[in-house]
Amino acid sequence: MLRAYIQQAMDHAHYEIIDQDESPYYGEIPELRGVIGVGRTLEECRENLEDALDEWVTLGLQLNHEIPKTNGISLEPLSSRTVMPLHSTSFSDLIGSVHSEKTSDCP
Repeated sequence: MLRAYIQQAMDHAHYEIIDQDESPYYGEIPELRGVIGVGRTLEECRENLEDALDEWVTLGLQLNHEIPKTNGISLEPLSSRTVMPLHSTSFSDLIGSVHSEKTSDCP
């Protein structure tokens, strides 16, 4: 789902040449405030924009920010998801069993 979101958002990117010697190519995704990239070539700019988008989405989800939909694809913050346990063993039970296995082999 994350990959599809990033690909769809990148389809909305706008690029332009700016007056900057080191990185004359500038790209942004207007719907996603603050997602920008620059580069020496258009391809480098596109790669930097995609990296910025990936980090922007990841941080936004970690901080429970609302991520705008793109082409009908939505991403939910981690806190709004229901997490189901894989099994009923608690973490402390698991650590206790590992610890007793290690100490039982000791002379």
